[in-house]
Amino acid sequence: MSADQRTEYLDLARSFYDRFETAIAKIDLSQVGVSADEMQLEVSQYLFDLFAVVSSLDGSTDREEIDLYSTLTGISDPDYSELFAYSADVQAEFPQDVPNFLRLAAAQDQRDGGALAAELVACMTGIAYAVTQTDQQSFQQEQQAVDSYTAYLESFLSESQVQTPDAPSQPRRRARSVSKSARKPSGNENQSLDAPPRSLESLLKELDEMVGLISVKREIHSLVNLLRIQSLRESHGLNAPIVSLHMVFAGNPGTGKTTVARLLAAMYGEIGVLRTGHLVEVDRSGLVGSDAGQTARIVEEVVTSALGGVLLIDEAYALTAVGHENDHGAEAIATLLKLMEDNPNDLAVIVAGYTAEMRLFLSANPGIRSRFSRFLEFPDYSADELAQIFDTICQQSSYALNDAGKREIRTLLQRVTARRDPGFGNADALRGYFEQAIAHHANRMAVKPSPTVDELTTLTDEDVQLIVA
Repeated sequence: MSADQRTEYLDLARSFYDRFETAIAKIDLSQVGVSADEMQLEVSQYLFDLFAVVSSLDGSTDREEIDLYSTLTGISDPDYSELFAYSADVQAEFPQDVPNFLRLAAAQDQRDGGALAAELVACMTGIAYAVTQTDQQSFQQEQQAVDSYTAYLESFLSESQVQTPDAPSQPRRRARSVSKSARKPSGNENQSLDAPPRSLESLLKELDEMVGLISVKREIHSLVNLLRIQSLRESHGLNAPIVSLHMVFAGNPGTGKTTVARLLAAMYGEIGVLRTGHLVEVDRSGLVGSDAGQTARIVEEVVTSALGGVLLIDEAYALTAVGHENDHGAEAIATLLKLMEDNPNDLAVIVAGYTAEMRLFLSANPGIRSRFSRFLEFPDYSADELAQIFDTICQQSSYALNDAGKREIRTLLQRVTARRDPGFGNADALRGYFEQAIAHHANRMAVKPSPTVDELTTLTDEDVQLIVA
């Protein structure tokens, strides 16, 4: 690529970046309870993820791409090794969801008829495209990834039924400096209260596309149908018996309990049985205090944050554990049951954990069993289902198993599912297997002078055979 071409793409990226910041500044934060600092942190994290993923799609992050990131963000000395290493982690997860700032913009467009969300999408995909053109060559894989990302975001615009942008505006100002501390995510974050609702059809479609879980899907569909008909009966002035929204999700780790809980919470909100349909996730440590009286206050705060949505308590059976000195689990349960009784139409609680332990949990307190009448069993995944999930993980990260690799991973998964060690994490374990496979793949590629794109994206039986399960 000539110097003139590189300058052209740098100017293009700067133009999109300046438009992007201008659009971000137009989001009315006063309507959603988000501070300017919180928005800046979210945008900074998004841009870091975007650069990390797109710049490494060709197998390496080049100096030109680092310089582009530095020029646009104002960070004078970005950490080259951090950006490259972090890219491997976020590739499998990004984009898995629409950024919250884009959801806020779409919601604002729905209120005032604007085109802010579409302008943001144009800038986001424009920046991604410019990054692919910055180094010496642009691989087809990069173009396909950006095209796929563009289609993903445009699908969101279509679902949100918001306008397309007007003609591109001229660049207005240079990028602001972003602190390096803003790059890393803070940890597990709960589903946003400010995200505009998705359609019930799209939520059910996502549920149906999950691997396995046939009985769970059937139960969720049945519950949704019941709630919809009850709502219709109420609209016609007919009696509608109260339907409990509280549930037990029982099963081993990695069987989709949290994902289904998130979808179910959004369905509750879309149907209208809950105000917002957001999800708040906690475990015992987030409910139990160390001092007398502290636990009740903690539970009240957590439940208040979940009102209008769903509270998911993971490993809920730990609240009934005995033998711990100064244990306040019973206090947490008593407070929770009282708050559930006080907020029957504004809160759904899902308790989750291992099947046997959850059955003991239900029998530990008569009040618990009476409030959780729906018990959903999440079965372990079969070897074939795990192989399908593993293949999806590969695709999300722009890798593909060859035929020999597919046979090898299926053999491995048949072996681990046959013995079913107590610590086996089902789908959760696959992330570790995948990381091992791509590490072995990288070792193979490192000794090749000029690996092809096909070689850079193909995992073979050699890579899979070295996985330690």
